[in-house]
Amino acid sequence: MPKITCLGAGSWGLAITHYLSKKEPDFWLWEGMEANYRKLKETRQDPARLPGIVLPPSVHIVNDLAEALLGCEVLLCVLPSHTIEEVARKVAPFIKAKMPVVS
Repeated sequence: MPKITCLGAGSWGLAITHYLSKKEPDFWLWEGMEANYRKLKETRQDPARLPGIVLPPSVHIVNDLAEALLGCEVLLCVLPSHTIEEVARKVAPFIKAKMPVVS
């Protein structure tokens, strides 16, 4: 199975991760904000953004961008517009030829 990484754990990122992780077992979710990451890692949910949705234990929730992207075969970018440029610069070295990147 391919490693799929979702960058961004807002309501849309959580919804996509919750849905696709049921179909793809190697699913990674990156949260760039440390406080949000710790809370999400501990509870596997964000009731303020997406009430009633709990991420399954199979989802790897990480705060380290390199860890999220190393070996990634499909990349989903679900980031706030004001963060795209900064994160894209950091992500660029990990993008492989013919790697699907969905935004």
